[in-house]
Amino acid sequence: MDRDTCQLMSLRLSRALEDIGVSEWIITRRRRMALMTESMISLGHRAIDPAMNFYNFGSQSEGSTTLGMDSDLDMLFSNLSAQLDSSGWQPGVSFIAFKNERIPPQHCYVQICRPELSPLFGHSSVRDSGGRLLLENTWLDECAALHAERVGQLIIRHGPSRSCYEQLDMVTAFTCAGLPEECQFMFSRPRPGHWPRLETLAKARKCPTFIVPQGYPDSENKKIEWRFSTSLMERLLVFDFTTSQMKVYTLLKMIRKSFIKPIVGDRLSTFHLKTAMMFTIESYPPDIWREDQIIQCAIYCLTTLCRWLKLGYSPHFTISGVNLFVGKLNKDERHRVFEEFQDYINESLQIVFSVQMDDLGSRLINMLDSAQYHTMMTRNQMLKSALTIMALKHISLPCLYFKTYIFLESVFACTPNF
Repeated sequence: MDRDTCQLMSLRLSRALEDIGVSEWIITRRRRMALMTESMISLGHRAIDPAMNFYNFGSQSEGSTTLGMDSDLDMLFSNLSAQLDSSGWQPGVSFIAFKNERIPPQHCYVQICRPELSPLFGHSSVRDSGGRLLLENTWLDECAALHAERVGQLIIRHGPSRSCYEQLDMVTAFTCAGLPEECQFMFSRPRPGHWPRLETLAKARKCPTFIVPQGYPDSENKKIEWRFSTSLMERLLVFDFTTSQMKVYTLLKMIRKSFIKPIVGDRLSTFHLKTAMMFTIESYPPDIWREDQIIQCAIYCLTTLCRWLKLGYSPHFTISGVNLFVGKLNKDERHRVFEEFQDYINESLQIVFSVQMDDLGSRLINMLDSAQYHTMMTRNQMLKSALTIMALKHISLPCLYFKTYIFLESVFACTPNF
């Protein structure tokens, strides 16, 4: 495909994406709705527990979804805090997160510090060689299982998530006020400098770090390992994407779900795509991210992913020393996905014509035929239809959040107050 044809195709693709809701207007409203919901739930629960905080993460809060993608809800809640290391320890601190040379990257141990808490965690704690009492990352599973059995539901597990509902991923986490040394990677490593912006970096430095209950995939001690999460920092970075960059990101997610997920499932996740987007935005000039360059920019991102797949190493954007392929894709799967992406690149992303999600491929084909194009709904009609469906979909959210509240109350009813 020559340059002029690629630019024309990008403009048509940009318009088709706007028609299905990937526009600045819809993205802004998705984010606003997610942040308002986050604030309302947090304020409601703080009346009972002042330390409780809820966060909305994932596609719904980023605005990087469509109606056809049918993204689930990703929630993180925390009413516990952990101090980093033992420096500056003060009486009253219940938990300390610490590392040593044997702990894998992005992971730590959580030590129970107050002696009176020891009997409460007898079934979910273990002492290390130094006599420190370490909290296991399965400490809430027993309480969650009891609740699920009582109400006749199964616990659904996705990584660190424990939930009773398919459409909801819910993670319990500790909050750290500071940033561990390995989570300061983004601020110290060399980069071109145009992105992330200085204002964004200043805000990111103030973001708390979460410690989520998930061990390192290849570790012998995965039951007592906890993973550092910079989800709040990553959400801030996605909020800094331009509308054109959001269109590229959403397009890649549609391609992944349509063609890659049937091959390797979720082992190549949207987080891999998000990370590739961030490194590509950081590495390439800012003036290439235009409406008439969407196809070329998507190819740049796929090229970044292909390089990682070939090396067998996918770095983390905000945390040093992490390989995001560990525990996900094996060598054969990486080769298979590499070949798929190479075909998409060599064909100048003609695969978009085969995307059935949100009828994206059909919309692009119809745009090539002016007679059919005039029979399509106008953009205003599409936006009205999209907003109507979004409203109907989110009418069920209060019920889901109420069930979530009952679930949390039941789980925390058998855990101690700190």
